[in-house]
Amino acid sequence: MVKFEKQKSISIILLFFVVFLIGGTVSMVLAEEKTSVVQSPELTGLLLKDMDFSDAEFTAALKLAGALKSSPQLKQLTLRRLPKITFIPKIDTLRNLSLIELNITGKMFDSILEMKDLTALDLRFCCGITPEQYKRLNLLPKLKDLKIGGYTVNDEVLKTITPLPNLTGLTLDDTAVTAKGLADYIERSPSAKTLQMFVLNKGTLTDDDLLPLNRLPKLTRLVVSDSMVSGSFLGKWAADETTRPKLNRLSLKNTLLNEENAEHLKKYKELSETILTGTIAEATSK
Repeated sequence: MVKFEKQKSISIILLFFVVFLIGGTVSMVLAEEKTSVVQSPELTGLLLKDMDFSDAEFTAALKLAGALKSSPQLKQLTLRRLPKITFIPKIDTLRNLSLIELNITGKMFDSILEMKDLTALDLRFCCGITPEQYKRLNLLPKLKDLKIGGYTVNDEVLKTITPLPNLTGLTLDDTAVTAKGLADYIERSPSAKTLQMFVLNKGTLTDDDLLPLNRLPKLTRLVVSDSMVSGSFLGKWAADETTRPKLNRLSLKNTLLNEENAEHLKKYKELSETILTGTIAEATSK
């Protein structure tokens, strides 16, 4: 993944990236050019962050990354805090698209839906996305992993993505989703049969609110962070060996997990990775 960040806005005639290899590492140099785009090595991943790009400058950067060639190699694109761009050119090879803290216009959302081979989409903390637009994500037939977040993501938004049929991963990051909204999603979504990973960061959901997750038959990875969760849900799940999730990865980072509830982890014999950093249980075990 090539990364480029700039904290201050710049005003130039035409902005290009010159990408070159030095000692096996990829570097980016900012250059002001009036001539044709300088070709770069074929990149498979690109991150642009805190850039004051216009649409034309953004398109030029993608060209330099080789993303707009007839046979591009770019598979992962991350854009964070690019306030001026209004669309994303179609990149046929793109599989993973992350748009974080962007203003998503109708034009940009339409351009996302043009990329039919997307398998992973991150829309956390983007403004401008309406519930009706979220509903149109069903036009991405190969979508497997979805990340959404921000105070505008509520039960109504979760309801609009309920029809998505093939999700294996769902992330809710600092949302306004309630216990009822989550329970309704699990009850009604066809993805309840396919979800393998659920990620909850911040928000107001409690231990009892997480109990319906045991109705996800393929759930093997659970991540809960920066939440008021004590881990009591683990004991309630473990009370019934036939229905408890067969977790192999569990992260309860920066939660209220205590030593008593951490004892329930012994009943989860499938666990191969456990992260308990920033918890009471971790502190008392030292």
